[in-house]
Amino acid sequence: MALDPIAAGLLEQMAAAGGPAINELDPPAAREMAQGFVPLAGEPEEVDESKDIIIPGPGGGIPATVTTPKGAGKGPLGCLLYYHGGGWVIGDRASLNPSVTRLANAAGCKVV
Repeated sequence: MALDPIAAGLLEQMAAAGGPAINELDPPAAREMAQGFVPLAGEPEEVDESKDIIIPGPGGGIPATVTTPKGAGKGPLGCLLYYHGGGWVIGDRASLNPSVTRLANAAGCKVV
């Protein structure tokens, strides 16, 4: 399977910039590098609702955000559980908001 051309271009730009790969950095340095990607995501799309919740878990509450797509109305919706690929080191709910709002609107379902 071919790599998405936009992703391939980003990887080429990162390689051309030199320096260590993000997986070779310690967590604080990786977080700092990842913040440089945030503007690339653009602005969040308008949605009907974005609500922070706490999901009970055996080790305590798990913070999450429920995003309801624009024009969802009152009927029941499907739900997509979204896990980002930050390896528990980089990325947060705020930096992923543009991607999540686009996903919710495109899929027509709630995204948690």
